[in-house]
Amino acid sequence: MFKNILGLSVLAIALAVAPAQAAPTGASSVVAGGEGLIGTEDAGAGPASRRFRTRMFLNFACVIYNPKRANAKQKPNIVTQVRLYHDGQPVFIGDPVPLDMSQQKDMTRLVVARRLFLGTILTPGDYILHLTVTDSSEGGSPKAATRWLDFRMVE
Repeated sequence: MFKNILGLSVLAIALAVAPAQAAPTGASSVVAGGEGLIGTEDAGAGPASRRFRTRMFLNFACVIYNPKRANAKQKPNIVTQVRLYHDGQPVFIGDPVPLDMSQQKDMTRLVVARRLFLGTILTPGDYILHLTVTDSSEGGSPKAATRWLDFRMVE
């Protein structure tokens, strides 16, 4: 049905705490099974609630489906761009970044993974993370697909 249409999966998010916010050495312990560090969780902020604090890293990823290729050996020409909006106004517009194809295993399903530092200038309130993926591979006009995710900055 969507065989030749550029598509994106939903945005999956995770967070990482900036080193200055991490718990001091000795105050945290690694939990068996990879659950993470005890003592670094923030009950008022996290990906499940889509609430974040300044100085956190917002990690996000999605899968690109059906990128164009002239033949099976050609790699797609994909560029991604991130924008961040607050109250309908852009507060960050990232440079277009070519997708690194060197680590991609399946050229029909490409993984985009990015990290956005939520610096100290973001005020509390509602934000929208907007990801644009453009496929400029040979064989036609460029195609674009977008995904967005709303989240809240809290104190």
